[in-house]
Amino acid sequence: MLGSLAALVVELGGNVVAVDMNAETLKSGLAELPSENVLTLHGDVSDPLLAPSVIEQAVSRFGAELVACGMRLSAC
Repeated sequence: MLGSLAALVVELGGNVVAVDMNAETLKSGLAELPSENVLTLHGDVSDPLLAPSVIEQAVSRFGAELVACGMRLSAC
């Protein structure tokens, strides 16, 4: 599912910032997308200190225009 949504975003001219606790699964799930359009970050989205870091890295890499889309992809 994540790969499909990310592929659509890239196809429409956007960039993808994806965060997950499982870095290997995240990278393998997005491996088919152009690396220049994808930023994968390892982290726990329940950590309140993570969001500022993710935003800083995303803006640094892709610029200031951001759209957020939150998804839960796996069960606890």
